[in-house]
Amino acid sequence: MLTDKLFRDDGSLFLGLTQTSVWDLSSPSVPFHDSSYRPSLFYEVADTDRIRRKGSLPWLQVGYEHESNGKARPESRGMDIFFVRPRLFFGKPEGTHFRFAPKVWTYLGRGGNSDMKHYRGYSDLLGILDIGKDEGFFSKSQVSVTLRKGVHWHYGSLQVDAAYPMGSTFYLHFQYFNGFGETILDFNKRETQYRMGIMMIAW
Repeated sequence: MLTDKLFRDDGSLFLGLTQTSVWDLSSPSVPFHDSSYRPSLFYEVADTDRIRRKGSLPWLQVGYEHESNGKARPESRGMDIFFVRPRLFFGKPEGTHFRFAPKVWTYLGRGGNSDMKHYRGYSDLLGILDIGKDEGFFSKSQVSVTLRKGVHWHYGSLQVDAAYPMGSTFYLHFQYFNGFGETILDFNKRETQYRMGIMMIAW
């Protein structure tokens, strides 16, 4: 890629798109309660050789992200951020290992939801534990925890995800969420959710 030569030999420029939809199965017509769309443009550096040799850092993302739900007022929500996310890697890729990936961001422009930053804050902490393939019953399982702190002490959120392999393709997925900002529509409402589903790809 051209961008490799503009920056570092182990870096690349990426376009990304993340979509999150919350499905309301308790309502008669089972509608989607809210969907958020997050296109992003970011530069990523990943020193995979160092990870294999030493089992340490060498991964960094820096970029821009937009998030909105595509709805008309008064339910329209949107924001833009500039973010930095390093990742620390502890252990060996082929065995049990831990990844720690804090994310720090700043908001761009005022937008129409300036109080969203009070609930979502300016950073989150992501920790991921990957169980090695030779660890018995829990082999190839994964547990992740995401902590987010809002501007005020009583805002923020906790999310816990657990994935258990079901064959070579699918994972049984469990999720717990408590706090603010899970959906962009209801960012200022505290939610407690328990979920179970299927994953095709772990983190």
